[in-house]
Amino acid sequence: MKRKHLFSVTKKEFDVQTFKSGGPGGQHQNKTYSAVRRVHRESGAVGISRNDRSQHRNKKLALERLVKSKKFKLWIQRRVHEIEIGETIEIQVEQTMKPENFLYALPYDFYTKHQIRKYGFHGISHQFVSEKATKILKKDFNIQKKELKLISCHV
Repeated sequence: MKRKHLFSVTKKEFDVQTFKSGGPGGQHQNKTYSAVRRVHRESGAVGISRNDRSQHRNKKLALERLVKSKKFKLWIQRRVHEIEIGETIEIQVEQTMKPENFLYALPYDFYTKHQIRKYGFHGISHQFVSEKATKILKKDFNIQKKELKLISCHV
C-alpha cells in the first residue's frame, strides 16, 4: 500500500517546560532544571521525563512518551479522518467557490499561468455553515432555504 503525506506536526506546535526533578538522586536532581514536560497545544497531549540527568535526553524521551500517548494518537486519527473525507472547512469552501468569486478582475491568463486568485469566502462560508446546520437540524437545505432563519458569525 502506498503512503501519502497528509499533514505535518512541527516543533512549533509543542510547548517545552523544564523543571527540577526532585526526589531521590542527590543535590544534582534538586538543583538543576533537567526534567522536561512537552505539551502539544492542539491535542492537549503531554509527555514528561525526569529519568535522566541530561535535559537534552529528557526532551527526547518526553517527546517519545507524548507521541505514544492515547490522547495524541486519537488526535492524529481525527485529523486524518477530517482530511480524508474533506471535512475541513477550508477544503469544503474552496470546492464550492464559483469562478466568479475567486477570480480577480484581471486577465484570465493571470489565473491559468500564475494561479492568482482570491481566497476570501465569507458568502461561501455562510452557505457552507448553513448547509452544515441544516444537516444537524435534519432539515433539507434546498427545500427549506426560505423558512430557515440562520445567522452566521465570522470571528
